[in-house]
Amino acid sequence: MTAIYMSLEPVWALGISNAAKDHEFRKRLPEKPFSQWFIYVTVPVGQIKYVATVGAPIQYPAKIDYKGFGNTEFNRGDMTKFAIPVLSLDELVVPIDLNKLRIKFNFTPPQFFAYDSAYPDLTQAILSAPKKEIFTTTPQGILCVGKDICEYWGFSTRNNSPQLLSDELRRKKFFELRAIARTVYSNSSKQPKQ
Repeated sequence: MTAIYMSLEPVWALGISNAAKDHEFRKRLPEKPFSQWFIYVTVPVGQIKYVATVGAPIQYPAKIDYKGFGNTEFNRGDMTKFAIPVLSLDELVVPIDLNKLRIKFNFTPPQFFAYDSAYPDLTQAILSAPKKEIFTTTPQGILCVGKDICEYWGFSTRNNSPQLLSDELRRKKFFELRAIARTVYSNSSKQPKQ
């Protein structure tokens, strides 16, 4: 299956990395199916920082779990046409910054997406690079790596066994991210994207 490169604003990358945002929302999809997403985090970060494993896109009016950031709006039809579930996320130990991406790999941050075949050397560099597992999903839920990530996502690591925390705590994290998103997005929308 194909991998794709897609750009993501820093606030949404933060939401995915702390698993408060468990779907990426898009108006359209690439023609080829894909199972892996190389995430370029836009300026001011300007790095390929994450590798996500994604599930099959869900098309509105199908419904998704309400708990993730933006999921309720998707279910109401207020957003985009497609929700792409993020099943697992790895962080590159050494992210690849924009200067290196441009000089060494002739990479241009995608406005929509780019297939992995457009950048074969970069794809190989990403796949062979050391990574830190942030989280992974099983059919039964989330298997977290790292106490902070587990607790942020809504799991407790008591007795080395993940247990779901209250919906109240998950909602609190959701609203924290929404406040950050509104602040950052209103400031970043005034600056050109790269």
